[in-house]
Amino acid sequence: MNTLLLSTANDLFWLGRYMQRSMKLQARLFIHKDTDAHHYLQLMGIEIPTECDDPENFIRTRKLPYYFEMINNNVQTIRGVIDKDAYQLFTDVTRLRQNGSLRAACFQLYACRQAMNAQEGWVKVFWKLGEAVEKLDEHIRFGDCSAQHFRNVAALATALPLGTVWDNLKQPSQAMVFTMDQSLFPQWLAQLDQIFEVGI
Repeated sequence: MNTLLLSTANDLFWLGRYMQRSMKLQARLFIHKDTDAHHYLQLMGIEIPTECDDPENFIRTRKLPYYFEMINNNVQTIRGVIDKDAYQLFTDVTRLRQNGSLRAACFQLYACRQAMNAQEGWVKVFWKLGEAVEKLDEHIRFGDCSAQHFRNVAALATALPLGTVWDNLKQPSQAMVFTMDQSLFPQWLAQLDQIFEVGI
């Protein structure tokens, strides 16, 4: 597999996180309606302005547009390592959002997700790592995480390049699977962030 710049790997990782966050936010609040907006934002650690008396509107007008902007920024920096079909799908997301069709843009992310799953090599690994980390983070916050959520993160951490500082993440990720100790996750995530920040 071809190597990636660390900055590109970081952008792929955050693309996976922001995509998952946006899709889940849309699904929980506006499709399944399985929680109220204020409670969701509290669990996710998202601060609501004190003057805000309509959390759902805050999500529609502030949080989702922000996440979509971050997705677009990540896509622009990784466009050289994803295929043309995937890039076109993300371009459609931006077009829908700019046309005021935020709901349609959210649904378009599912097509983007399929396209990213079709990528190869480290591109797919780092993107999927971001997605898996975001899923685990959310399920921990909502108190319904399972061993499978830990296993998904550990499998991807184990797949990272051998013989590098990435190796430092592998044993701790396996430890999370065996112990199901949720307190290990913030420590592991901080270590991952440190690698992205400082470099290999």
